[in-house]
Amino acid sequence: MNRFPCITERAYERLSCTASKAAAGTSKAMNTLDQLLASINDDHCPAALSGPLAALWHDAKGDWHAAHRAVQDESGADGAWVHAYLHRKEPDLPNANYWYQRANRSIPDNTLQQEWRDIAVALLER
Repeated sequence: MNRFPCITERAYERLSCTASKAAAGTSKAMNTLDQLLASINDDHCPAALSGPLAALWHDAKGDWHAAHRAVQDESGADGAWVHAYLHRKEPDLPNANYWYQRANRSIPDNTLQQEWRDIAVALLER
């Protein structure tokens, strides 16, 4: 919960994520799907994750709203892809379709679980 009204929810989420991981000394790079999946057992989002990967992390933890906040202000295709996935999951298909178009992708015909994995692998390979 953001106790500081002078900063946005997204900024607060990133600050608390970064501070908690820095304090724990676990802000190392994340390069593989196995590392991302293992981090889901942690209490806090790894600080080294990009906005789109942090959104997937929060989604895997069952917090759709934190996932949406993590990707809400992302302007690139990666952010749009994760944003589309989240709205597909919601389900808000018209909104999802808008974000898939922004990501230059079509709505997939696979499961949400497979799309989550496909996105995570693609983002981790960059």
